[in-house]
Amino acid sequence: MTDVSTKNRLHRMRGSVYAPLVMTFAASLIYAAAGTGTAADVPAPDTQSQQTPAAGPGLAVGRLVSDDDRCQRLERYADLNHCNMRGMDLTGVDLYGADLTGADLTSANLYGARLRKANLSYTNLGYTDLTIADLSRANLTNAGLDHAVASSVNLTRANLTGAHLPGAALAYANLTGANLNHLNLREIDLSNADLSGADLTGADLTSACLREARLKGSNLYYTNLGYAILTRADLSSADLTNSGLDYAGLTSANLDHANLTGANLNHASLYYANLTGANLTSANLTNAWLTDATWTNGHICGQGSWGECREVEGLSKI
Repeated sequence: MTDVSTKNRLHRMRGSVYAPLVMTFAASLIYAAAGTGTAADVPAPDTQSQQTPAAGPGLAVGRLVSDDDRCQRLERYADLNHCNMRGMDLTGVDLYGADLTGADLTSANLYGARLRKANLSYTNLGYTDLTIADLSRANLTNAGLDHAVASSVNLTRANLTGAHLPGAALAYANLTGANLNHLNLREIDLSNADLSGADLTGADLTSACLREARLKGSNLYYTNLGYAILTRADLSSADLTNSGLDYAGLTSANLDHANLTGANLNHASLYYANLTGANLTSANLTNAWLTDATWTNGHICGQGSWGECREVEGLSKI
């Protein structure tokens, strides 16, 4: 009996000593095979963050935080960088000067929110409702605004360098003095928007809707506006040097004292447009429709004015 009991105790002792060693050795083999080192190198599970989903070219890929206490502090100058705020209802929230760098606000409701001077660089605002929100002087560098609903949004002097806006709706938006240079704004809705003094240098506005938009004094140097709708738009004193306006709809547009040096107006519709004092040096007016347009000297272009203004004697701008 004594020998049997002794053997059993020894057997249990060996098991208690070797079992952890065997498990540790097995785990080491598994992690080593996976190229992650040994079991001692295995990182603790991250229960508070998740990887940022792909949200379009140019957007930062970092760690999104959901449960961090700071992500719950929705106040002025809040530190909300890389917070996961997808689908949140932030109607009317006041985030003046807040840091939202790299945050994910996809499909969030920011109707009437106050984000003046906020840092939204690399922030994902795709499908977000920004109707009547205040983003004046906000930093939206490389932000994703794909399909955002931003009717009547205030983007006065906002920096949108490198931002992505495909499918965004910006009708009646205030973009006075905003930086939109070299952006892809093809087919975007900017009808009735105020872009006075905005920088649109080299931007692509092909087939964009700018009906009744205000672009007074804006910089449209080398901007592509081919096939764009600019009916009754105000382009007075705008710099359209070397811009592309081929097939553009400029019916009743105001181009008073606009600089159209070297602009391409091939097949553009300038019916009833105001070109008083405009600079058309080296502009291409091939097949442009100028009937009833007010020419640079204040005279009205007569019927059949295609590619050139056929003045009607005795008529002048009233």
